[in-house]
Amino acid sequence: MLKLIVGIVGTIAGIIGLFNLLGGIVGLIWLLVLGKWSFVGICLVLFLASATMIGFAMMPSTIFLLPAARFAEKGNMPALLVMAFFSNIYVAVLMTIWCMAFFYFLTKDATASDLFPRLLVSYSLATGSWSYVASKNRGNQSYNETLSLLSMQTAYIVVMIMTYFFAAHFATVVTVFSVMMGVCFVLMVTLSYFLIREQAKEKLRQELVASIAEGVRTISEYEEEEDE
Repeated sequence: MLKLIVGIVGTIAGIIGLFNLLGGIVGLIWLLVLGKWSFVGICLVLFLASATMIGFAMMPSTIFLLPAARFAEKGNMPALLVMAFFSNIYVAVLMTIWCMAFFYFLTKDATASDLFPRLLVSYSLATGSWSYVASKNRGNQSYNETLSLLSMQTAYIVVMIMTYFFAAHFATVVTVFSVMMGVCFVLMVTLSYFLIREQAKEKLRQELVASIAEGVRTISEYEEEEDE
């Protein structure tokens, strides 16, 4: 069931990912036509530096990930769930701050003529860098990473629509984005709970099978000794 859910989420994320790429290209070309050369230059610098910036920003998460790995090896599921809770909330807060910083910086001086292309470029820069980092870890990408990425992209599209069509204030944008990421956080914690519970059940099953196998082997050895 969980694999089905993450498969659906991954497919939706892939479709949105196309908007990531095309939206940024269209936005940059649009801005070049409008003569916003310096702005496009700044965007290119941010594009080149964003992945490295995320790497540094994610470094504090090792405070939670390293203990989580040890707790997983020891089978300490309650402690693992606590570490997953703090790790998820750190990622959700970081994504919110990251996206809202890009949104504000790239749209604060927008005019009626260049607001839409600025929104497209800000979306691509803010979310595309996370997509790039996630793609480098595709083989080990977790359910939570896929869900958080999709939630971030969806929330950003929502606040883009609010800004362009309804002239939403930045405070409203931050509030809506934060609420949507909060919902994502609740879903990630819930998903972590079910995953950890399934892992605990699987470990218990393996231990039970190993115990039965050991018992059968012991009985067989005893019977062989009796025959002798």
